[in-house]
Amino acid sequence: MIAKITPESPGANTDVEIVLQSFSIDLDDAVIAWYEDGVKKIEGPARKTYTFRTGQAGKSMRVAVTITWGTIIAEKVFVVNPADVDLVWEASTYTPAIYKGKAPISPGSTVLITAIPSFVSEAGGKLPASDLVYTWERDFSTLHSQSGKGKRTLAIEMKGRSETTVKLSVREASGALSASNKIILRPTNPVLRFYEEHPLLGTKYERALGPNFVLRSEENTLRTEPYGMYSSGEPLMYKWLVDGRDAIEHQESRNLITVRKEKESKGRSTLSLTVSNPSKFLTVLGQLIVSFGE
Repeated sequence: MIAKITPESPGANTDVEIVLQSFSIDLDDAVIAWYEDGVKKIEGPARKTYTFRTGQAGKSMRVAVTITWGTIIAEKVFVVNPADVDLVWEASTYTPAIYKGKAPISPGSTVLITAIPSFVSEAGGKLPASDLVYTWERDFSTLHSQSGKGKRTLAIEMKGRSETTVKLSVREASGALSASNKIILRPTNPVLRFYEEHPLLGTKYERALGPNFVLRSEENTLRTEPYGMYSSGEPLMYKWLVDGRDAIEHQESRNLITVRKEKESKGRSTLSLTVSNPSKFLTVLGQLIVSFGE
């Protein structure tokens, strides 16, 4: 009797399907009963397919099937000890220190992926992550040099703006336990955000400016934050323009600019900024219309 189990290496809390095949027993004419840990779950003619759900990682299950065909009685037992592995990624791109979200992936950036396995032996002990064997794939090609025992982290560089599929297979040295998982990494273009600098309160991160900013005092200092920009250890290049002309750089930082208006003057100016990483051919543009005297 042949049994096809899908998936082959069930994880924790996963639906599993068992399909029976036989060349010696007519399964369509047989009475088939299925049991989980000794408890009968279903019985009937031609019950060739059975679906069940695994429990937590390390909680083994004993699934048995009994086939009665005339005077022939056959039995088969499946022991499922589910393992699981989670994947956590972190992009080496810029976000402000107080930003609570995850740093976005940008073209050319480096992404660090860490595997968090949950493997429990039949004796109930958790297997150390360093004892497991990891096989990493990128876009369905095995990364041999980055795979092996204890290699639970993977650093990859994003290639342009194309999405990347990363798959990981983890197994115990004997092969008795295994698990797999995959993630899809999608790069997005960096985004510039403008914020007002308050002389006492600091950067007013609670509200981004744009597309228009009204200059109500004689001067204001503005800050820009290039969310998702990848610096790769090199300084980013900032180029400020006011109405298409070069602006005077701020003395303290390149991501600050002070805008002023002459007394009694009225009008609008276009403040533009280009932030670039030449080594990665990565550029992000931002623009703000500054109104004054209104």
